[in-house]
This record gives sequence, structure tokens and C-alpha cells, in this order.
Amino acid sequence: MLTLDTLNVLLTIGEETIIEDLIIALLASPQLVVFLKNSPGLKTR
Repeated sequence: MLTLDTLNVLLTIGEETIIEDLIIALLASPQLVVFLKNSPGLKTR
């Protein structure tokens, strides 16, 4: 049986992978580029 600590570590690894995949998908999407062009206040200077 898994301990709570082990389960917590496995879930943390899974969450990091999901977040990383989400960021990569957002950066690759043309909708994000269009959104940033239309909202120049959100860009970093």
C-alpha cells in the first residue's frame, strides 16, 4: 500500500508535468500571439 507521502510525491510530479505541458501548449498557440498583440499592456518591457 502507498503511504501518504509517496502519494503526495507522485501527485506533485504529475501536476508539474501537466503545468509544463499547458505552458508549452499556450506558448505554441497562435491565439496567444494575437492576444498579446491586441493587449500591449500585458507585454513585458
